Amino acid sequence: MHTYIALILAATLFQNHIVAAAASYWIDQSCITKNANFAATVAESMNMASSAASKNQAGDADLEYIARYIFNMNSLSAAAQIQKNYKLRNILQDIGGMTKAPDLKSASVRIYCDNDTRWELDTDRPNTPEALQNAKQTLPNQWWVDKVNGFRKKGTPQCQRRTLFPNAYTSAITGNTIKSRTNQADDYGLTYDSTMVRPRNVVTLCDLSLLPQAGRFPFFTVAEVITFDKRNILGYLASKFASVISFILLHELTHCKPWETLDVNPAYGWSNILINPDPFNNADNYAFYGLFSLLLDNDYCLAQDDVGARAGTIVALTD
Repeated sequence: MHTYIALILAATLFQNHIVAAAASYWIDQSCITKNANFAATVAESMNMASSAASKNQAGDADLEYIARYIFNMNSLSAAAQIQKNYKLRNILQDIGGMTKAPDLKSASVRIYCDNDTRWELDTDRPNTPEALQNAKQTLPNQWWVDKVNGFRKKGTPQCQRRTLFPNAYTSAITGNTIKSRTNQADDYGLTYDSTMVRPRNVVTLCDLSLLPQAGRFPFFTVAEVITFDKRNILGYLASKFASVISFILLHELTHCKPWETLDVNPAYGWSNILINPDPFNNADNYAFYGLFSLLLDNDYCLAQDDVGARAGTIVALTD
């Protein structure tokens, strides 16, 4: 592809980019209760995003090397690389540029650590036949409501599944994201409240990620890991950082509107993102990209040999 064609394509993408209102976030008290310094976790997630966006913009060689694995860049044409990098950079710039909202109502992203306990089983209308009553339905068909944020969804809230129905749900998750619909009339219980920002997103970090678990990193931030184990971090595998809360939060933030990444199977973990069929739409690919940008800022990098890189081995950054 000729250089001038690439430049024209890049300029066209820039002109077509619609600058949306900056996203804002709000942290629920449940997160502060779990960790008094939880604001530092949010800040690190945003820092991962902004650091990666800046390096991407600057054409940082070390991050470009890592992107060959995370996003399979070598398989793309020059034009496709420009387009995909543009999407990647804009999502991360937006997340890194979020501002703290003064209150819940004005926040487009609300972050909870309550294990989804704010959700309630929806009540029935008067005179609902017993066979149709919500509580009598099978678990996947019961309706639940989050009246604080105005959401109604079918199926047990994800963080609560193993707690409420351990025999019915065998898998557990670390977090989830719920997004509002476009129209105010779709807001459950909030049709009267025109002050509630829209679109809005609710990210819930589950107790599985927040509380100590066997075999999981008990850290909220990558900075804590580096401080705790600076000497031994060399040789760590990238997959070990997937249970750090700031990593999980960045994953969830990319799911939020307007970015709306997905969990594309195989969705989770270093080995799976390397073979993911749609890496630019998969949340964990973005989270690992942000993670490695932060590691680069601390003089760590991905192994420079193919075997080590595919294993996710972390090595010292060399000049």
